[in-house]
Amino acid sequence: MIVAGYSAYWYYVAENAKEEFANIVKVSLNEGHLFSFSDMFLDGFPHLVRLTIKKPSLRTALKQVRWEGPEAVIEMQPWDFSKYRITLPGTHYFNIARLGLGVPLRYEPKETSVLVRVFTDGRLAGSNVHVETSRLFEGAKDLLASSGKIRLNLAQAEARGITAGKTWVSISSQVENLEISEALNMPIARKTQQLQFVADLKNATLSELTHEALQEWQTAGGLVDFSWFNIQSAPLGMQGRGSVGLDPQLRPVVSVISDIRGFSETLNAFEQAKIVLPSAAAAMRVALNVLAKTSPKDGEKVLTVPINSRNGELWIGPFQLLKLNPITLPPRSD
Repeated sequence: MIVAGYSAYWYYVAENAKEEFANIVKVSLNEGHLFSFSDMFLDGFPHLVRLTIKKPSLRTALKQVRWEGPEAVIEMQPWDFSKYRITLPGTHYFNIARLGLGVPLRYEPKETSVLVRVFTDGRLAGSNVHVETSRLFEGAKDLLASSGKIRLNLAQAEARGITAGKTWVSISSQVENLEISEALNMPIARKTQQLQFVADLKNATLSELTHEALQEWQTAGGLVDFSWFNIQSAPLGMQGRGSVGLDPQLRPVVSVISDIRGFSETLNAFEQAKIVLPSAAAAMRVALNVLAKTSPKDGEKVLTVPINSRNGELWIGPFQLLKLNPITLPPRSD
């Protein structure tokens, strides 16, 4: 009797999940999005309700994003409606238009899984994303960046409404073996072994990646508060905490305290890239070596120093390092 009752319950939940997915597709089509797939089926009895979608393809209404891949799998436990796992096996393809910025981008994540958590009212509570490897192209062939494993965790406050100082979204992330193309001419951190951070997005949310949304975020006092970060990009190593916002010209406003290793070699790279004048680099190298302390662990020089922005310039301690340019995003299309 119990087995028969549970079987009936499982099929009821499974059919509801299938119907809900069909409703989401219908709403998306009505909004101008184009979604298609070659086949769809349910399985997973008795422990899971699993919806497998073969050859999914999505094109957003304004043709800004197109996604396609071999398969997408959505899973849930039939007794828990607060968590869903989305798996994208194999390599998937995201083509991202850059209005007014030239050639579109192409992002290729491989072996992606996302655990999504929702509140009782259906709003997003958080997510845990894991990507085995990633590649980012400009156009179809020009590789801009690649990485090993990416882990990204998001958690959103349950209470609605934003007040001054309130954390809207908490973020933690880890990226392994990030490599930037030589074509981007980065003087440092072209090969980063570890990039980790824990941060809170405060005061305001960024609704979309457009120039207007960025201006709105800045006007509302948007701030990214890093409680901890760790960057290991030999020879440069940085660990610290701080915050990043924007000024009215959309230039980064930085306030950070950090332990820095490899600062002398980093200055050499800035000097070779003609970002810092040789005379300034020499003076900074002498002064920073005096300020640095020898680590008892490995005998390396470690510089503990504030890094701040002033009037669109980035300063390390008492020295001006470089000028900060405004962040450029495409305009809103509507």
